[in-house]
Amino acid sequence: MLDRLRKLFTPETPGTAAPRPARNPEAEGRWDVMEAEKQGEPLLRQLVDRGDPRGWQLLSTLLSYYERSGELTEARHRLAATATASQLRELVHQSSGFGPENRLDALCFQEAVVTRFPPDADGLQRFAAVLAEAGRFDEAMTRFREAIRLGDPKPYFHRWPQSTIKSLTAAGRYDDAEELLRTYPDESYAVSALALMLQVRDRTAEAEELLRPRVEENLPAHMVMHQEVLRLTLFTLLERDGRLDEAAVLRPEHGWRHQWGRPEQASPWGEPWQTPEQKRHHTIWSVVDEWSRGTAI
Repeated sequence: MLDRLRKLFTPETPGTAAPRPARNPEAEGRWDVMEAEKQGEPLLRQLVDRGDPRGWQLLSTLLSYYERSGELTEARHRLAATATASQLRELVHQSSGFGPENRLDALCFQEAVVTRFPPDADGLQRFAAVLAEAGRFDEAMTRFREAIRLGDPKPYFHRWPQSTIKSLTAAGRYDDAEELLRTYPDESYAVSALALMLQVRDRTAEAEELLRPRVEENLPAHMVMHQEVLRLTLFTLLERDGRLDEAAVLRPEHGWRHQWGRPEQASPWGEPWQTPEQKRHHTIWSVVDEWSRGTAI
């Protein structure tokens, strides 16, 4: 089978042996490489010409495996220029991995979604998240602002906005992160991150002023969990400010909801191995991340 592929990839001339294609040693034994070789490159290219997401997954795997990066880039851009809107969205969804090729796919295909077709708020927010993950923060901010202007209602915070803002705080882009967090004044996770970011920036009094009215407000039963997130945020803020007695008053009698039935774990914001920038980032999102882990079903 491999001999057949080598002939396919490298035309032979009489009297010469076809050189063995360079392989990526990290890909040995991968099922997707074996499936791509089984299907064969000609068939996979036909599928990709029809915009088939599965065909692209296998073709890109094959080209990446044999380190044919130029052909991979060319095929990616050709597909982005010809696929339908629904195919592009499926390609973006399929590209939600952690490898560099996954990120390049997501960036290329999502850009095609918002440039070749009328954009909506969700598509722009997704593009902003992909741009921010790629370190293209100014472009991400532009797309985020466009999404906010289009969104009615605003895009769901826990979907793409939170991802974009986390990329910004991880890079120390606090002014940009603050601007975006303030567009979600009724979202407890956004308010929590904003308050703890203000504290990181030596604006503890402003952060406390942001939180206290929300913590003390009488809310309907279905809003109690949202309020408890902010209560935990205020508790955390006061503890970090050294005001332990004030913080202790805020602790619920039966403990924090996200710790019910779970052992209490130390917050990662204090881990000594983190760089100062990493520590600030984890400090900002510590309550959101701990609450999310503790209440996940």
